[in-house]
Amino acid sequence: MHMNEIPEESLMYVTLSMLGVQQTFKTKAITAFEGGMLVEPLMFAGVPLNHIDKAEVRVESSVDGSVKYLHADSIDAIRNWGGVYHVIKGSEVQKDASMRKSERVKVEKIGKVYINCSSLYSSVIVQDISMQGISFMMGPKVKCNVGDRVRIVFEPQDDKKKIEVIAKVVRLFDVSSLKGAGCKITEMNPALIDYLLELKSYFVDDQKESQKEDTKKKGAFTI
Repeated sequence: MHMNEIPEESLMYVTLSMLGVQQTFKTKAITAFEGGMLVEPLMFAGVPLNHIDKAEVRVESSVDGSVKYLHADSIDAIRNWGGVYHVIKGSEVQKDASMRKSERVKVEKIGKVYINCSSLYSSVIVQDISMQGISFMMGPKVKCNVGDRVRIVFEPQDDKKKIEVIAKVVRLFDVSSLKGAGCKITEMNPALIDYLLELKSYFVDDQKESQKEDTKKKGAFTI
């Protein structure tokens, strides 16, 4: 399991060393974000933790209650959406060759959402996208309702053009202190189609490589 595959709202216990003393912080997964997991703030004496190089993470899944242990390579504070959060990124602990195949592919990038043709935008986290829909997380004060028409703009990578998505909000949900929106894409454009095809191709290739590595590991123990 990768850090960004942790189910939303799963409990996470982060253990790290501070001045030579082991400290454990309880937090909750909010959403996948830039290859890691955005979580509720890790606070010490009322102050958010600064950059942490490594830590051990115990995860209690919100889906089935299973427990997994992951290694965090970095923990960083992020100030946005009206508050402070932390992003935990970590190395893979376990590969799952039977990972669910889905039409949706992860994005996990910061973007902008314009609601009902407004010239003002709100900062959001674009979670995932498919040919039919897109979902994003937003701050609790953003006024967004089912039926609203939204324009979502984000940059997949630093060296690529911005991707623009026109969609209609069909579902709202809460994840910790943030709000989420599931949308149906109403207008397609060539740049979006090219991006989706490239992103899905990368996802499939990565999965095949994971399966190959698993096969090699299993073969190493064959007598």
